[in-house]
Amino acid sequence: MHNKEQYKLDNGWIVWTDGSEYFLDTKPLENTIFTKEQTVKITEQIFKAVKNGECKILTLFKEYNLLNFLIKWTKPTDITLTRRESVNTENTFYGREFIVSKERAKYFLEYQLDTQGGGSRKFEISQEVYEDARKGNKTASDLFKKFNLYHLDTPANDV
Repeated sequence: MHNKEQYKLDNGWIVWTDGSEYFLDTKPLENTIFTKEQTVKITEQIFKAVKNGECKILTLFKEYNLLNFLIKWTKPTDITLTRRESVNTENTFYGREFIVSKERAKYFLEYQLDTQGGGSRKFEISQEVYEDARKGNKTASDLFKKFNLYHLDTPANDV
């Protein structure tokens, strides 16, 4: 452990500072590109977010682009990509180019963006769109055309 200030994230990783620089100690996570322990330099902004109570690794990935820091410090030979099998459930369906989900009493469509830096876009849809998407015979483009979803395709819905 470190002598200076440190905080534990929800996945067991440790964020810490030596007083002048900020670091993240990673541990291997099964079925991810993180296959070994390493220490990665991070920004003060990320450290302060954790210090102020943000301990969810997924939030840090999204809000602070944490993956860029991790990839920068990982050699390409250290990365092993594994394809996670998508399993449809009662509330989630993995279609061609999209995912539809039911969360409480609302329905959502999410799809991967082609923009630099990746990410995805997610927005609320009707039950009719959700049920049609679950049939599995349409692409995201087909759903956009059939239900005129273009007005929902805005950066405000980026995840």
